[in-house]
Amino acid sequence: RMGFATVGGALVVAGGVGQFGPVAVVERFVPGAAATPMPDLPGPRSGTALATDGAAVFAVGGRDATDATLAS
Repeated sequence: RMGFATVGGALVVAGGVGQFGPVAVVERFVPGAAATPMPDLPGPRSGTALATDGAAVFAVGGRDATDATLAS
C-alpha cells in the first residue's frame, strides 16, 4: 500500500499503512547504506502512486486517514 519510485540509483518509499492507519513517512534507500528519512508527505496516505522526472518524486492519489480518495 505504499508508493515506490527509483531516482538517482535510490529507491524512494512513501506513505503506506502503519499500526493505526495511513502514514506520511518518506524514506530513501540506497543499496549498501542505511535508510535515510526524508520530509513527510503533507498528510498520511495509503495506496499512493509515485512518479519521478529523474530529479524529483511526486506522490499522486491514494486514500487518507478517513479512507477518502485523494486526487493529488
